[in-house]
This record gives sequence, structure tokens and C-alpha cells, in this order.
Amino acid sequence: MTNKVEMTKEMTAKITEVLDAKDAVVEHLEQVTQESGEINRQMNELQADVKAKTEAMAVIADIGELKLAKQEITALEEDMELLASVREVKYKVGLSELENKAEAFFKIHGTATSLFTTVDNYFLAHTSLSEFQESKKTMQDFASTLHFSFIEVKQLVIDEGLCEVENNGNLVKFKGVSLRNRNLSTELEVFENQCKLRKFVYESYHADKLSFMTL
Repeated sequence: MTNKVEMTKEMTAKITEVLDAKDAVVEHLEQVTQESGEINRQMNELQADVKAKTEAMAVIADIGELKLAKQEITALEEDMELLASVREVKYKVGLSELENKAEAFFKIHGTATSLFTTVDNYFLAHTSLSEFQESKKTMQDFASTLHFSFIEVKQLVIDEGLCEVENNGNLVKFKGVSLRNRNLSTELEVFENQCKLRKFVYESYHADKLSFMTL
């Protein structure tokens, strides 16, 4: 990387990787949830059939029909047990894959964060006044995307119980690694705020000095 254009392109490409990895986590979780929901729907239908057949047995007077109804109820209950087992296995497998996708996301996010720091420092050293606001906006957009994608995936793995949460949620560990919030900000914004503060201090000092001289 030798200039701001090339750096911006590389950072943009890395941001795309981060978003793709985040989407992979979100979409996989949606798939797992949908599959579990479909099995739950099937189980509810079977439960309704069991209830209807059980109620119908109360008015059956023929022993042969009663035996048949009981066999049907038993078969339905066995199907429900099998579906429950399938749901549990599919959910465990789904969470295992979710964990892998989340791990991939956090690794990509880590490299993106490192690249952000490199690009940000370069921008700070090589941005003219005419380019300042545009460059600051570019870096702010990068920082915002990195921040909110991190928060989204972090919350998903917490909700699914894939993280260790301690100190009332202040400390979150994923596979033994702390997931502290990565609150990124561009050095261009820091520099701008420092300039504003210096200007304020300078103007305040001279205003006080002028006021003293006129007394």
C-alpha cells in the first residue's frame, strides 16, 4: 500500500469480508431457528392428534376399536419422541457450526481492526485540509461498521449460550478469549477535537486578557 486510494480499497475489501462473515453467522442462526420451528410445528400437530384420539376413546364401546385407537396413539407418541430427538441433534450440530462461523468472524474482525489502525494513522499523516472532512467521514464509516458488526455477533453468541459471561455482562469470553467492545474512533476525529479545544482555550484566554486590559 503506497497511497490513500490503495489503502481505502484494501480497507473496503476487508470491511466486505467482515460483513460477509457476520452475515454467515446471522443466516446460519436463522436456518437453525427455522429448522427447530418446523419440527416444533410437526410435534404440535402430532400432539393435537393424540389429544383428539384420546378424547374419542371415551365414547368407543368396541374393544377392537379401542385397541386400534390405543395403538395409533402410541405410534403418534413414539413419533413425537423421535422428532424431539431429531430436533435436539440438529440443534446441537447447528450450534457447533454457529460457533465455528462466529470464531471465523472474530478472527476476520481482528485483522480488520488492525488494518483500520494502520490506515487511520496513514490518513492522519497524509490528509490535507481540503481532504480532511471527506477522509474523516470515510474512516468514521469504517469504524461504525466494525463496531456494530462486532456488537451484533457478540450478542448472538451470548444469546445462544456460547460465551462465558461474568461480572454482570461486563466480561464476555468466547473460547477463552475476552470479547471486550472494540470502540474504534478515527484519529482524524481526535485531532479535530483537539484543534477545537485549543482554539477555544486560545480565544478564551485572549478574551479574558482583553477584558482585563479594558478595566
